[in-house]
Amino acid sequence: MTYIETSEGRLYAESVGEGPAVLLIPGLGGRAAFWSQQIAPFAEHFRVITHDHRGAGRSDRPAITYSVQQMAKDVLYLMDSLGIDKAHAVGHSTGGAVVQQLALDTPDRLDRIVLSASWAGPTSFFKALFALRKRILVELGPEAYLLDGILRAHPAGHVAKNWAQIETTAADRLKAFAGLDIEGRRIAAVVAHDLRDRIPEIRHQALVVCAEDDQITPISFSRELAERVPNAKLATIDFGGHFCPQVNPESYTAEVLSFLRHGHDET
Repeated sequence: MTYIETSEGRLYAESVGEGPAVLLIPGLGGRAAFWSQQIAPFAEHFRVITHDHRGAGRSDRPAITYSVQQMAKDVLYLMDSLGIDKAHAVGHSTGGAVVQQLALDTPDRLDRIVLSASWAGPTSFFKALFALRKRILVELGPEAYLLDGILRAHPAGHVAKNWAQIETTAADRLKAFAGLDIEGRRIAAVVAHDLRDRIPEIRHQALVVCAEDDQITPISFSRELAERVPNAKLATIDFGGHFCPQVNPESYTAEVLSFLRHGHDET
């Protein structure tokens, strides 16, 4: 593990394995721990880089204007500090928005890209969902907000069979919670992301992957990404919800690893 100094605070990062670099960029929760099920199998083939977003986890938590552009800038700080000229990038949810931004603004820094349970731009459903989530945060507090997010992100059957784990996850995330102000700023960044008009310019080989039962970024969002990004292929996983990399890690990891290793030839 290491800390990367940026002009606006420190970023916590981890590097595991050897070989071509792969960036695993988490979603709104912003913690490298999201990828716990992928790090070891990916590290058998790649140098795996994970980090906590600024405003989350072990990274600094400045009261800045958070945005997808700012998150992408932090990834470039990370790459430069670790001596990585070019990398594959896997971005989940908000992380997928970050990968879109990087692919458009600094295309030479990325190789293959994976847009995981992400979106091109907000819909009425998306805006209403995050307005409600912010209202829960403000009116009911972080504990209710985090539990609501966890319940939405997991399939109901998985929750029923793994309730003790769900409670542990909720408690862990509450301990790491950055505060109402910063979380509110990060929610605003999520809702503001809209690259619908620009993503047809992306030229990277891309995999768009999602679970069919995702309730936060529904499958229609991934279909739109796959249609708008010229060199993209859509892969769907039948079960896993929004947190598919954690709920159904075998299917998810196999799909993404095949693409990163072989491109569209074998996915």
